[in-house]
Amino acid sequence: MNRSKNLNAAQKSAQSHFTKAAASEGQAKQTVKQQRNAMEAKTSRLRELRMAKEAADKLEADKRVADGGAVVPPKRRRAAPAPKPTVVRFTY
Repeated sequence: MNRSKNLNAAQKSAQSHFTKAAASEGQAKQTVKQQRNAMEAKTSRLRELRMAKEAADKLEADKRVADGGAVVPPKRRRAAPAPKPTVVRFTY
């Protein structure tokens, strides 16, 4: 009788553990899904903004060409050169 109670308690403990693990896994999946949806929404919003800007830039360039002006490509910034590392020489 005592052995069956211990076995039953062990089964209940194991079942409890697996239930908690499944619940936390489900919550983790839900969190990942929410984060993915937020990232997709942000990406689509930024894509729309970029496309609107490109369309506006094209319209402006077309207008300049129609007015007889030259098309001026946008200036690109160059990256600042990396600082040279300082060398420390040790003498023994």
